[in-house]
Amino acid sequence: MQRILGNVLGASPRFVWLPLLLATLGVQAQPDSIEALRAEHQEQLEAIQQSFETRLTALEEKMAEAAPKSTDLRAYWKSGIRLENSDGDFKLRINGRIQNDWAFYDETRDFGDISDGTEFRRARIALRGSIYHDFHFKAQYDFADGDVDFKDVYIGATHPKFGTFRVGHMKEPFGFNELASSNNISFMERALPNAFAPSRNTGLLWTNTFLNDRIVLAGGVFKDVGGFGDDNQREENWAYTARIAGRPWLNEAGDRYLHLGAAVSYRDSHGTVRYRSRPEAHAGGVGRYVDTRTDRNGDGTPEDILADDILLLGLEGAVVLGPFNISGEYIRSELDTKTSGRYGFRKQKRANFDGYYVEGSWFLTGEHKRYKSSAGVFGSVSPRRNFNFGKEGGPGAWELVLRYSTIDLNNGYFQGGEEDNITVGVNWYLNQNMRIMLNYTRAEVENVTNSIDNDLNIVQGRFQLTW
Repeated sequence: MQRILGNVLGASPRFVWLPLLLATLGVQAQPDSIEALRAEHQEQLEAIQQSFETRLTALEEKMAEAAPKSTDLRAYWKSGIRLENSDGDFKLRINGRIQNDWAFYDETRDFGDISDGTEFRRARIALRGSIYHDFHFKAQYDFADGDVDFKDVYIGATHPKFGTFRVGHMKEPFGFNELASSNNISFMERALPNAFAPSRNTGLLWTNTFLNDRIVLAGGVFKDVGGFGDDNQREENWAYTARIAGRPWLNEAGDRYLHLGAAVSYRDSHGTVRYRSRPEAHAGGVGRYVDTRTDRNGDGTPEDILADDILLLGLEGAVVLGPFNISGEYIRSELDTKTSGRYGFRKQKRANFDGYYVEGSWFLTGEHKRYKSSAGVFGSVSPRRNFNFGKEGGPGAWELVLRYSTIDLNNGYFQGGEEDNITVGVNWYLNQNMRIMLNYTRAEVENVTNSIDNDLNIVQGRFQLTW
């Protein structure tokens, strides 16, 4: 009985069990004492509630301090290292690429001293991102060849209606093969006519897409610059470049489409112009066997082309039918020229040079060339099943490639030579970030001024990692 009474007394609030106890004992509780007990209990409840609220407030403050702020960045992987804050105002991406090449040559005396060799064709690191949604930047540097060069350093802004504006060092909007990233092109080197493409310079660029990203327009004003994006030597040397490209035909799945494009560039040069090209190889000290800078007089004084103005014209096209694709490009350069040789007078008023290529590929594993609609070029390849050494590993993606390319640098007084190349190869995409390439190229070179009329056989391979 005592234990039961003790449990009741210990478990019940005082204002409950005390009147019961008094009633049991025959003691009549006074109303004043009950009200006093109730008041005391109310004070205790208020004190407990206040303590609870105080502790809850402190806990909420600690949780708020521990919670990510709007400026804190969350790191994750998506084909590269990415960082992003909670509301998407700030985004960063760390990119890079490593391309290690090996080359072997069936050399002849016509081509001078070529050696089998290896090199890091590209070794780049880049940081790109966006700030407050509308503003973006990119800073990319290449450490290949033992020095550092700018490879896209710009800032920009994007308006949802009026498009993207950029200022800095970047590619001019010219050339289907040139505008595609070296990470994504089907061959180790771009085709011979790429010698005419202006590539990267410093300037202002505008680009925008229309008709649900089916058409892209781009145009800009640029200054021909060096590897660090600057030029303080001449008031001339301006370029005005524009391009239109798009897919007039596209199926719903996006794996069958037709691409067409055209580009033009007017260049107010008033300076030296030189077109030259390697035989679609780079490692081992291979030379540029077609070159408009020639020693026509045989006196050891090479003559450069001086151009008052240059007009570049480019046409491009591609058809993708699932795993099969074919693409091609024609580029022509028209120059108002004179030469800078020892005679110092005009040798020829105008000169025209041109070149083209046709290439195709077939994905044995069923993938297709993805399209980057913001730039109007081929994008990256994602294998259906990545390769790995585990039981769940797939074959990766396998691609067979074939290309014919030609360039003609002969025109009247200017005899820079002609070259025709045929290249076959195979690409193995282990995953979206890794690729192994193997190319065989047969180059037919004819250059009277350099005493070359022969063929060159080249076997080369590449180990590529991108992130």
